[in-house]
Amino acid sequence: KLILLDSLLQEMELKCRKDGLLWIVFEVTTLLLLSPFLHTSSLLISVFIPTNQCNLTKRIFRFVMIFPAAVVLVKFLLPYFMFGMILWLFAVSTSSPQRNWNSISLGRQSRIAAEKISVGTMNVLLGLEPFCRWQNISGVYKRLINLYRAIDGQGEYVENIRGTGPDGDLHTLSKEETVHANLRQMDVICFQEVHDRVFALLLVLLLRHRYSSFLLDVGDNSWTVNRFLLGSGHLVASRYPVLDAKFFPFTQKLTWQQAVSYGALVIKLDLGNKRIGILTNLHTVAFQGKKDLIGPALDETMEAIHKFKEENVMKNEILVFDCIAGDFNADNMSPSDVEYNKHQIFEQYHDVCMRKPGIDHRFCIGTELRQLKIGTPEASNPQKFCLILKNDRLRYLYVLDADVKEHSMELMVVPSRIGEEDSDSDAGGMRRIDRILVDENLVTIRGISFSSALTGLTDHIPVVMTFAFKR
Repeated sequence: KLILLDSLLQEMELKCRKDGLLWIVFEVTTLLLLSPFLHTSSLLISVFIPTNQCNLTKRIFRFVMIFPAAVVLVKFLLPYFMFGMILWLFAVSTSSPQRNWNSISLGRQSRIAAEKISVGTMNVLLGLEPFCRWQNISGVYKRLINLYRAIDGQGEYVENIRGTGPDGDLHTLSKEETVHANLRQMDVICFQEVHDRVFALLLVLLLRHRYSSFLLDVGDNSWTVNRFLLGSGHLVASRYPVLDAKFFPFTQKLTWQQAVSYGALVIKLDLGNKRIGILTNLHTVAFQGKKDLIGPALDETMEAIHKFKEENVMKNEILVFDCIAGDFNADNMSPSDVEYNKHQIFEQYHDVCMRKPGIDHRFCIGTELRQLKIGTPEASNPQKFCLILKNDRLRYLYVLDADVKEHSMELMVVPSRIGEEDSDSDAGGMRRIDRILVDENLVTIRGISFSSALTGLTDHIPVVMTFAFKR
């Protein structure tokens, strides 16, 4: 075991926000000082936040057994937490980091010149327990293990799009071909909402056998960006080496959103033989309300990608793909989102699920789940839930409709209006906010997959896309 550990450390390359051993020691020290208190206090608070999955017996057990122990531990750990916070705030407010992310790279990275690549995007809600329970999802530690098992059980590449026309054979493609109970092959995964360093490191540890390059703890820490609180939640796992990356925070936020480092992470991947790919992991603000915050975020994303490519794509390198994946918090069909689908981002990048602005192809489904339905027996089994997602008469009961008029917190509890006199049946269960866009001048889309593999683990449906390089 010691030999294996020594071998792993030798082949591992670690990059922190600042170079040097001193900053690594600082990262580890603050992690050890802050995390025990944060996780213990989150267990303490979560006792008072029940979810639909918690029966009376579980609630009594948590109050009788967990609450007293958590109170004692919180009191013991508080001085260490306070010292760690002072140390961390002093360091991040007085130093200028060389990068706004940490990375872990293993020596066994794939350097074979690929002809195609598969990208996945998933919002996994790995944060402290009270925030998860607020969205009717509990058991973050168990969910982390089950998330790993779902990713580890991924199947073959999804290649269900054929034909040479502008849309291939999209008009004949059905949900039977695009909705799957398991995850399909993913060479790169764009995660959103991994909001805790402990969960990020555990995810890296679990996925190290499948992926060799990881970007984690992404985001700017400042009063203006995130009030020194939450990072971006972005995490990227890749089979291919990451040559460079930069996080671009969004500037337009309101109220509680100012505590989160929302933004776009743009990375450069090495695909062999001087060929590179540009991948952007995107997460726009949630619940923007009446003010337009997503439009400016899309503007800033376009500016960020252009700036990154201008600074990082060398003349002797061949760009073989340019892709944006993530949680857009806007769908293609809702009245509140129609204007976004006319944005320039959808002119430069292609959304294969979009038949035209305002109308999705029939093979697509929505990806934002009704939070009050999470944890129900039928929505906890990937095979059973897969059948529900394929069924237009059942899906809307579990997936939000694409009839949103305002992005408010009412979306967390709103029932479906399908069946009412003025409702649109085509919008039932079609709020597709998790998207993968590609520059079709560079690639040919080979397949698209929506998966029920993470049902019960998050409030989003993951999306996977395979595309082949033209160069």
